[in-house]
Amino acid sequence: MFPLTYTLSLSLSLSLSLSLSLSLSLSQVRFRAEGQEAVVVAGEWSKEEKGVICKSPPLGKGKVSVEIALNGQQFSAHAGTLLYFEPPSLLSLSPDSMPLGEPCDVWIKCQNAIEGLKVRLLSLNPKPETVNHKH
Repeated sequence: MFPLTYTLSLSLSLSLSLSLSLSLSLSQVRFRAEGQEAVVVAGEWSKEEKGVICKSPPLGKGKVSVEIALNGQQFSAHAGTLLYFEPPSLLSLSPDSMPLGEPCDVWIKCQNAIEGLKVRLLSLNPKPETVNHKH
C-alpha cells in the first residue's frame, strides 16, 4: 500500500503524489468510482515529490479508489481512496460585524458542506489596523 497525498482546488482538478521507492519516468494511475467505468491516466515520476504525479479525471461525487501500475499493465490492489465532492458555497454569514479584539461565534451556512470542512477568515484590510482604546 502506498501513502497518498493530494491537493484539491475548487474545480476538482487535483494532483496526486503516490510515494514510491522506484525511480520510473512513466506509469499509469487508475481511478475507480462505484457505478462508473474505471479511468486510466498517465502518471510521471517526480524527483522533487519522490512519487508519481498525475491529473485526476472528472468523475461524479463520491469515494474513488486509486491504483497505480508501474509497468502500465499490473495495477496495485489498492493504493488509496479520494473523495470527490461538490465545492461548498456560502449561503449566509452571521453576524455581519463583531467587536475588534474580542472572540465571537460566527455562524456560517453552506450548501454542499462536508464533514471536516475548514474555514479561513481573512481581513479585507491590506494592513492590520492599530486601535487605541481610551478610558
